[in-house]
Amino acid sequence: MTKGYWTKARKEHYLKLVEKELKRAKYIKGYMARKRAEGQIKHWRQYKIEKDTANDNRKNR
Repeated sequence: MTKGYWTKARKEHYLKLVEKELKRAKYIKGYMARKRAEGQIKHWRQYKIEKDTANDNRKNR
């Protein structure tokens, strides 16, 4: 039989990576929320709506 995949060291390393990714995701989410509240960045859905309406206006010319 082969050794188990999740050795203690590998599991610790994995958990550190997961924690690091979650910390970064939380930071980015907060950053984007702050910038949207300040009006510096549009939400991607709003950006897409405005882009689509601009493209429709060009086609109708």
